[in-house]
Amino acid sequence: MLSAAQAMKKRMVTEIQGRVSGAITLAIGDGANDVDMIGAAHIGVGIAGVEGTAATNSADYAIGTFRMLHSLLFVHGFYSYQRTSKMVNFIFYKASLVAVMMFLFGFFSAMSGQQLFQDAPYQLYNVMRTALPILIVAVFDKPLPAQFLQDNPRLYQLQKHTAFDPMIFSGWILRAFSNLKAP
Repeated sequence: MLSAAQAMKKRMVTEIQGRVSGAITLAIGDGANDVDMIGAAHIGVGIAGVEGTAATNSADYAIGTFRMLHSLLFVHGFYSYQRTSKMVNFIFYKASLVAVMMFLFGFFSAMSGQQLFQDAPYQLYNVMRTALPILIVAVFDKPLPAQFLQDNPRLYQLQKHTAFDPMIFSGWILRAFSNLKAP
């Protein structure tokens, strides 16, 4: 059973979600009394401290102190949006490329059920074109230096719809179709 304080914290988050359309809520807590609030928010941040690890165990992100919150939001949040957008676009590009190739091959093979790819090269293609780019982007993609992002938190908000929107996504899909060549 929730205490009155725990229920109030959780209700605060759910009220904002209900009243402000499109709001993304972030809840920050450092103890067991914050677990329900962290769970109700879209993004939960637990702070490890003297009150135990209940908040960090139930959170999406765990940090050591409140001063790390600025870096988590404005540096890693910026990088995460950029990287996730690139990878979603790229994975749909790769999937579209393979799916359209297989679809067109069906016409050339008279829908015989013949495979276009052997299993081993196809799996290697998936590893090379899915797992490897994710690792490379995660390690090397830093469009702006961390200190610059720390000093300019407005950049986090200004990047909205700069790396992922319907037009950018459509461009990636059209690029997949234009890269197909007739045999």
